[in-house]
Amino acid sequence: MSRHFSFTAHVLLVVLGGLAIADRALAAMPPSGDQPTAWLAEYIAIDTSNPPGNEAAAVAFLRRLLHDHGITTRVLVSPAGRSSLYARLDANPEVDAGAVVLLHHMDVVPAGPNWSVEPFSALTHEGRMWGRGAIDDKSLGIAHLVAFLDLARSTRPLKRPIIFLAVADEETGGAQGTGWLLAR
Repeated sequence: MSRHFSFTAHVLLVVLGGLAIADRALAAMPPSGDQPTAWLAEYIAIDTSNPPGNEAAAVAFLRRLLHDHGITTRVLVSPAGRSSLYARLDANPEVDAGAVVLLHHMDVVPAGPNWSVEPFSALTHEGRMWGRGAIDDKSLGIAHLVAFLDLARSTRPLKRPIIFLAVADEETGGAQGTGWLLAR
Protein backbone atom coordinates (compact mmCIF):
# COMPACT_ATOMS: atom_id res chain seq x y z
CA MET A 1 0.00 0.00 0.00
CA SER A 2 2.79 2.47 0.78
CA ARG A 3 4.30 1.90 -2.67
CA HIS A 4 0.95 2.67 -4.31
CA PHE A 5 0.48 5.71 -2.07
CA SER A 6 3.98 6.91 -2.85
CA PHE A 7 3.37 6.58 -6.60
CA THR A 8 -0.04 8.28 -6.31
CA ALA A 9 1.40 11.10 -4.22
CA HIS A 10 4.25 11.55 -6.71
CA VAL A 11 1.81 11.72 -9.64
CA LEU A 12 -0.35 14.23 -7.74
CA LEU A 13 2.68 16.42 -7.05
CA VAL A 14 3.67 16.30 -10.72
CA VAL A 15 0.15 17.24 -11.82
CA LEU A 16 -0.13 20.07 -9.29
CA GLY A 17 3.32 21.33 -10.25
CA GLY A 18 2.34 21.24 -13.92
CA LEU A 19 -0.83 23.20 -13.20
CA ALA A 20 1.14 25.81 -11.26
CA ILE A 21 3.56 26.14 -14.16
CA ALA A 22 0.65 26.45 -16.60
CA ASP A 23 -1.00 29.15 -14.48
CA ARG A 24 2.22 31.19 -14.45
CA ALA A 25 2.68 30.70 -18.19
CA LEU A 26 -0.87 31.78 -18.99
CA ALA A 27 -0.46 34.83 -16.75
CA ALA A 28 2.74 35.71 -18.62
CA MET A 29 1.04 35.70 -22.01
CA PRO A 30 0.79 39.16 -23.61
CA PRO A 31 -2.68 40.76 -23.31
CA SER A 32 -3.34 40.09 -26.99
CA GLY A 33 -2.32 36.45 -26.45
CA ASP A 34 -5.23 34.78 -28.22
CA GLN A 35 -2.83 32.23 -29.67
CA PRO A 36 -3.55 29.52 -27.07
CA THR A 37 -7.28 29.87 -27.78
CA ALA A 38 -6.65 29.49 -31.51
CA TRP A 39 -4.43 26.47 -30.83
CA LEU A 40 -7.12 24.87 -28.69
CA ALA A 41 -9.72 25.39 -31.42
CA GLU A 42 -7.42 23.80 -34.00
CA TYR A 43 -6.64 20.92 -31.63
CA ILE A 44 -10.31 20.24 -30.87
CA ALA A 45 -11.06 20.19 -34.61
CA ILE A 46 -8.79 17.13 -35.00
CA ASP A 47 -11.04 14.10 -34.63
CA THR A 48 -9.12 11.78 -32.32
CA SER A 49 -12.11 9.62 -31.36
CA ASN A 50 -10.90 6.36 -29.88
CA PRO A 51 -11.34 3.94 -31.47
CA PRO A 52 -9.44 4.34 -33.74
CA GLY A 53 -7.65 7.32 -32.16
CA ASN A 54 -6.02 9.05 -35.15
CA GLU A 55 -3.45 10.53 -32.78
CA ALA A 56 -0.96 10.88 -35.64
CA ALA A 57 -2.87 13.96 -36.83
CA ALA A 58 -2.76 15.45 -33.32
CA VAL A 59 0.95 14.62 -33.04
CA ALA A 60 1.62 16.41 -36.34
CA PHE A 61 -0.25 19.49 -35.09
CA LEU A 62 1.54 19.65 -31.71
CA ARG A 63 4.88 18.80 -33.29
CA ARG A 64 4.53 21.68 -35.76
CA LEU A 65 3.85 24.13 -32.91
CA LEU A 66 6.87 22.91 -30.95
CA HIS A 67 9.13 22.97 -34.02
CA ASP A 68 7.92 26.50 -34.84
CA HIS A 69 9.37 27.47 -31.46
CA GLY A 70 12.68 25.65 -32.03
CA ILE A 71 11.88 22.61 -29.87
CA THR A 72 13.06 19.17 -30.95
CA THR A 73 10.50 16.38 -30.62
CA ARG A 74 10.34 12.60 -30.84
CA VAL A 75 7.37 10.68 -32.16
CA LEU A 76 6.96 7.39 -30.32
CA VAL A 77 4.86 4.84 -32.21
CA SER A 78 3.53 1.72 -30.49
CA PRO A 79 3.52 -1.64 -32.32
CA ALA A 80 -0.18 -1.07 -33.06
CA GLY A 81 0.68 2.22 -34.81
CA ARG A 82 -0.53 4.60 -32.08
CA SER A 83 1.55 7.79 -31.94
CA SER A 84 2.65 9.74 -28.87
CA LEU A 85 4.81 12.88 -28.77
CA TYR A 86 7.79 13.63 -26.53
CA ALA A 87 9.75 16.86 -26.05
CA ARG A 88 12.24 17.74 -23.33
CA LEU A 89 13.82 20.84 -21.85
CA ASP A 90 17.06 19.99 -20.07
CA ALA A 91 18.00 21.37 -16.67
CA ASN A 92 21.18 22.41 -15.01
CA PRO A 93 23.33 19.24 -15.19
CA GLU A 94 24.74 19.95 -11.73
CA VAL A 95 21.31 19.44 -10.16
CA ASP A 96 20.28 15.83 -9.69
CA ALA A 97 16.49 16.15 -9.69
CA GLY A 98 13.79 14.11 -11.37
CA ALA A 99 11.92 15.50 -14.33
CA VAL A 100 8.53 17.18 -14.24
CA VAL A 101 6.28 15.52 -16.81
CA LEU A 102 3.50 17.55 -18.41
CA LEU A 103 1.34 14.68 -19.67
CA HIS A 104 -2.03 14.73 -21.39
CA HIS A 105 -3.85 12.36 -23.69
CA MET A 106 -4.82 13.25 -27.24
CA ASP A 107 -7.64 10.77 -27.82
CA VAL A 108 -11.28 11.44 -26.95
CA VAL A 109 -14.35 9.29 -26.36
CA PRO A 110 -16.48 9.08 -29.54
CA ALA A 111 -19.20 11.73 -29.57
CA GLY A 112 -22.69 10.37 -29.03
CA PRO A 113 -25.73 11.36 -31.08
CA ASN A 114 -27.09 14.05 -28.72
CA TRP A 115 -24.59 16.85 -29.21
CA SER A 116 -26.17 20.30 -29.63
CA VAL A 117 -23.14 21.45 -31.66
CA GLU A 118 -20.82 19.66 -34.11
CA PRO A 119 -18.41 17.86 -31.71
CA PHE A 120 -15.27 18.92 -33.58
CA SER A 121 -16.31 22.49 -34.44
CA ALA A 122 -14.60 24.19 -31.45
CA LEU A 123 -17.53 26.61 -31.37
CA THR A 124 -17.11 29.50 -28.93
CA HIS A 125 -20.35 30.51 -27.24
CA GLU A 126 -20.75 32.82 -24.24
CA GLY A 127 -17.02 32.76 -23.54
CA ARG A 128 -16.74 28.97 -23.60
CA MET A 129 -15.31 26.68 -26.26
CA TRP A 130 -17.45 23.67 -27.09
CA GLY A 131 -16.17 20.47 -28.64
CA ARG A 132 -14.93 16.96 -27.99
CA GLY A 133 -11.82 17.25 -25.87
CA ALA A 134 -12.45 20.84 -24.72
CA ILE A 135 -12.39 19.69 -21.11
CA ASP A 136 -10.90 16.18 -21.33
CA ASP A 137 -8.05 16.55 -22.25
CA LYS A 138 -7.04 18.86 -25.07
CA SER A 139 -7.38 22.06 -23.02
CA LEU A 140 -4.90 20.64 -20.50
CA GLY A 141 -2.59 19.78 -23.40
CA ILE A 142 -2.63 23.37 -24.63
CA ALA A 143 -2.06 24.67 -21.08
CA HIS A 144 0.94 22.33 -20.86
CA LEU A 145 2.16 23.48 -24.27
CA VAL A 146 1.96 27.16 -23.28
CA ALA A 147 3.81 26.46 -20.02
CA PHE A 148 6.44 24.39 -21.85
CA LEU A 149 7.02 27.11 -24.47
CA ASP A 150 7.21 29.77 -21.75
CA LEU A 151 9.86 27.74 -19.93
CA ALA A 152 11.75 27.21 -23.20
CA ARG A 153 11.84 31.01 -23.74
CA SER A 154 12.84 31.76 -20.16
CA THR A 155 16.37 32.88 -19.39
CA ARG A 156 16.23 31.31 -15.93
CA PRO A 157 17.99 27.93 -15.71
CA LEU A 158 15.70 25.02 -14.97
CA LYS A 159 16.23 23.15 -11.71
CA ARG A 160 14.85 19.94 -13.20
CA PRO A 161 14.12 18.70 -16.73
CA ILE A 162 10.65 19.39 -18.10
CA ILE A 163 9.03 16.81 -20.38
CA PHE A 164 6.03 17.51 -22.61
CA LEU A 165 4.30 14.19 -23.30
CA ALA A 166 1.14 13.84 -25.39
CA VAL A 167 -0.01 10.23 -25.29
CA ALA A 168 -2.30 8.00 -27.32
CA ASP A 169 -4.97 5.56 -26.25
CA GLU A 170 -6.02 6.77 -22.80
CA GLU A 171 -9.73 6.40 -23.49
CA THR A 172 -9.52 2.62 -23.98
CA GLY A 173 -7.09 1.85 -21.19
CA GLY A 174 -3.75 3.21 -22.39
CA ALA A 175 -2.12 -0.07 -23.41
CA GLN A 176 -0.92 1.53 -26.69
CA GLY A 177 -0.07 4.88 -25.05
CA THR A 178 1.14 5.38 -21.48
CA GLY A 179 1.14 1.64 -20.76
CA TRP A 180 3.34 0.94 -23.77
CA LEU A 181 5.66 3.85 -22.93
CA LEU A 182 6.11 2.64 -19.35
CA ALA A 183 6.82 -0.92 -20.50
CA ARG A 184 9.26 0.35 -23.13
